[in-house]
Amino acid sequence: MFEKTLRLPAANFHSGSNSKLNSLGRRCIFHIAFSIGIVFLIFNKYHGGNMQQNSVFTEGILDQISNFDTTTGKEEDRKLCVTPECVHAASEILYNLNPDQTEWDFCGDFEGTVCQGFREHHELRVDQSEAFAATLMKDRSQSLMRHVLDGEYPDIELESKDPFSKLVESTREADRDNFSKLKNAYNACLDTSAVEKVGLEPLILVLTELEQKPLSDALSYLAELGAFPLVAAGVGPDFRDSGDMVVFVWPANTVGLPAKEFYLDDRIFNKYIDVVEKTFCNPVVRRVPQSSCRSIAQDIVRFERSLAAVLPEREDYGNLTRTYNPMTLVEADELAPLLQLPNFLQALSDPEVQIDRIILEIPESMKEINGVLSNTTDPTVRAYLRWKAIQHFASTIESDALYSWKQLLNELLGKEPTSIPERWRTCLQNVEDGLGWMLSKLFVSKSFSSESKQFAEDIVSDIQEQWIAKLKTIDWMDDKVKARAIQKTRNIVAKVGYPVKSPDITDPLDLQHYYQSVNISTLSHFDNVVSMNHFRVRSEWSALGKPVDMNAWMRPAITVNAWYDPTGNEVNFPAGLLQLPIFSPTLPQYLSYGAFGSLVGHELSHAFDGIGRHIDESGNYTEWWTPEAVEAFNSRATCFTSQYSHFAVPGTEPNSHLNVSGLRTLNENIADAGGINAAFEAWKSRASTEPKEANMDLPGLKSFSHEQLFFVGFANWFCSKSTKQTAVRRIYTDSHAPMWVRALGTTRNSRAFREAFDCKVKEPTCELW
Repeated sequence: MFEKTLRLPAANFHSGSNSKLNSLGRRCIFHIAFSIGIVFLIFNKYHGGNMQQNSVFTEGILDQISNFDTTTGKEEDRKLCVTPECVHAASEILYNLNPDQTEWDFCGDFEGTVCQGFREHHELRVDQSEAFAATLMKDRSQSLMRHVLDGEYPDIELESKDPFSKLVESTREADRDNFSKLKNAYNACLDTSAVEKVGLEPLILVLTELEQKPLSDALSYLAELGAFPLVAAGVGPDFRDSGDMVVFVWPANTVGLPAKEFYLDDRIFNKYIDVVEKTFCNPVVRRVPQSSCRSIAQDIVRFERSLAAVLPEREDYGNLTRTYNPMTLVEADELAPLLQLPNFLQALSDPEVQIDRIILEIPESMKEINGVLSNTTDPTVRAYLRWKAIQHFASTIESDALYSWKQLLNELLGKEPTSIPERWRTCLQNVEDGLGWMLSKLFVSKSFSSESKQFAEDIVSDIQEQWIAKLKTIDWMDDKVKARAIQKTRNIVAKVGYPVKSPDITDPLDLQHYYQSVNISTLSHFDNVVSMNHFRVRSEWSALGKPVDMNAWMRPAITVNAWYDPTGNEVNFPAGLLQLPIFSPTLPQYLSYGAFGSLVGHELSHAFDGIGRHIDESGNYTEWWTPEAVEAFNSRATCFTSQYSHFAVPGTEPNSHLNVSGLRTLNENIADAGGINAAFEAWKSRASTEPKEANMDLPGLKSFSHEQLFFVGFANWFCSKSTKQTAVRRIYTDSHAPMWVRALGTTRNSRAFREAFDCKVKEPTCELW
């Protein structure tokens, strides 16, 4: 039923197209030929030159071209959108299209048709291993924040309608202090002379402290610094009672190398030993005799390989029946006594909070980790913990002693071995990780309007309604389950843009109080990182023993991502995501619904996937689906598993390839399919009641229908380029299919897509929602 699909770098596929689609391609050539010049002129209109002259000249050309149909030569009254946002979106689409029109094949290889141009034109920076829409959006937001932090305090007057209108004189001093804290953290990181002068000294202090502690204390000490070797732990809502906070403990996601499969590659394995030896034998770092460096390095890496062999598979984390295992702390200690979990966890929590019960994820893996520890000498375990501390702080320290490890990481990701990110990028990421809500306040005030927030909320509401309408028509779900599914959809809470509680980023005083325990020095970047890490860990663990804070967000508003929280039954769309080219209230709605709307539908779909279907409308773990509904779901899901397992990426060895895991990526693939269907129906419903101006044409793209551009907008989110090594690593570790696979597989599973492009086969390959 499924043929293997292998995407090579800059490869194209042509499987035959309808004549109607070939005609579409020929007509587009006319528009594209003019569009490069048109887009340049419009961009110049808003970004330089004589604005008035450019405006008249540009609009004159646009009038001539946009009103002329290349097929009939007749005038049309379809309106063209020439706002900066529309020009930006049109230029992205035209840039991404396959420049070789003879290879356009919308039905056979949609992703190759609309994204090949991106792969051919876009150059990865030397410090990058991949790029797609989200990384480009992050680049733009970082550039904006760099400009702000390089300047002085933005002392501006705010209009009363602005969400930051609370910034009156009584709070302006606090706002200035917040800006200073951000700027000081950023500048301390930028001061490479000071960072290099300090060198390894602060890391040596950490290693010395680590050597003096027993295992449980060493684990908690590293955890407070943000490092989790062997096991990880955190605090979150209990799946059985989503109003209570509980401790979760799980096997560490990685033990040293970025993927456990790397330990099976002899070349990487031996090179890794060389790196550990070189680092441990550095005269400044060395914590063992010179003669023992090689044997210690071998012991560390062999220990890591043993740990990697017992780590759970990635898909295990998508199985709630395997990850939700409540037990007493005494029972957990009996299962893995060498981890000394009671001491480890109690050291992280408030002394007044007694931990009696935890959720142990994948208990059999924890038991096997205990077994590995029992067969390993104490000096090896201690050496491993020191190595983990070195790895954890490698990006914070500037020293020749750590370059071999950084070079190996670059090699494993397919980057230039000696490449490093521009320092300002590293420092902005550091500030976002440690003072994310303060940075988000600056970003939102510059880049996110109240109109954007309202439009995003409207899209979420529209798609919720379409999801409910779809549930009512599902024939494989019985009425009782269907009724609860509809109620769960109605109960979904949408967090859009930014929070106004926990913390309120529009209130400088609240932000100041939120970060009051973070100590920022103008002199020590390392100390700043430690303080910010301490704050993150302490902030999380301070929630233990308290009711769940339903106002808290998981990630800062500047984040370019979206997520569904099953215990809160909430979808999250931060302001960082609600940006061009995928979203704007001034874009034609078919683009915002096609790109952002499909992401909304994707997250809503997670409420009913392999994890979500175990969580009821109140956010609690309950088996509320009947066995018949579960069987029907699983039967239809099998199609997705088979379909995606036939996609592959080139391996690192000549003539080799790795198949996508259809099982590991199942929940995400089903979410993609359900999301695009809900978004399309929501847009069509909205378009039927909106004026034509809400869905105007784009420059150079009049040969596409609005329905077609809906799907082009969807696919543009996934236009991507990556190194071969990073593509392989993602096959090993990611619960998502590769970007190109998601664009291709999702559209093959959409009836509306096949109808929009008049494909010969209208039936979707796989269908569930």
